[in-house]
Amino acid sequence: MGVSTFKILAEAEAAFNINDLFLSPGLDLLDTPKNTVQVIQVQIETDQASVLEVTTTGGTTWSKLNNATAVDGMATFTMMLRQADQLNFRNTDVAGLLVKITVAG
Repeated sequence: MGVSTFKILAEAEAAFNINDLFLSPGLDLLDTPKNTVQVIQVQIETDQASVLEVTTTGGTTWSKLNNATAVDGMATFTMMLRQADQLNFRNTDVAGLLVKITVAG
């Protein structure tokens, strides 16, 4: 069995209001070589059902993580990011949402 080479890039655990950014500041990958991608893993755990969104543009545009279906519990997913991407997350419908997020790459 191989050893994971992932390291923690960002993490947060707090109560967030609607549209609060989960990562402050947002995560950038400036140490990633230009014209390549870095594989990251994200784990998000919430205390109640909520609609989550992700941005890779520093907040200019947002995409729904869960097809606008409110989910609770824990989700883990893999993403590929470029050097110019600025990653962040938010919820759009629950004030005071308790969130624990870890980003590793």
